[in-house]
Amino acid sequence: KVTSSSIKTTFPGTSLHFQFNTETKTDLYRSCVIYIDDGFKSQLTEKGSGIQSAVIVGLFSYYMREVNTIGSALLCIEEPELFLHPHGRRVMNSNLDLFLDDARNQVILSTHSPEFINSPGDGNLILVRKLDGETCASNVSTKKFNNLLLDNEQNELFFADKVIVCEGFDNYILRWVAEECF
Repeated sequence: KVTSSSIKTTFPGTSLHFQFNTETKTDLYRSCVIYIDDGFKSQLTEKGSGIQSAVIVGLFSYYMREVNTIGSALLCIEEPELFLHPHGRRVMNSNLDLFLDDARNQVILSTHSPEFINSPGDGNLILVRKLDGETCASNVSTKKFNNLLLDNEQNELFFADKVIVCEGFDNYILRWVAEECF
């Protein structure tokens, strides 16, 4: 169940293994070592940050879905996009949405990636910026941006200081001009 989530999709051909080195059942969770086989079987701690993040989110999601079915959880992630290709980022974002479990759980993440901004429910998106040396946080009403949030390229507007909105082929010309001039 854990590997059928983000791990198999983001890292095809990868398998997850657990090794328990204990004599008593009470110490079982303390002695668990996680191994990943992506062509070379080694401990999770020896793998890249991208696969480590995918496994951790997968394990925590499994725990909340199968073990802790009554309580709620808070998952905080800093830059989940690191060391993941764009498809892996989209899969990770989808798994974070599943983790929310109809608002039973919460996810707080900081990101610089437009793949993690995709038409969330109103009030779920908070933009944090430094203005004149002070950190300012404000709720972003996504209702007026819903049509834009469907395209990840458009989501970059949340990371820009200024935005030029255009349609069609003009987009390529304006991008080229902006890159040349600025």
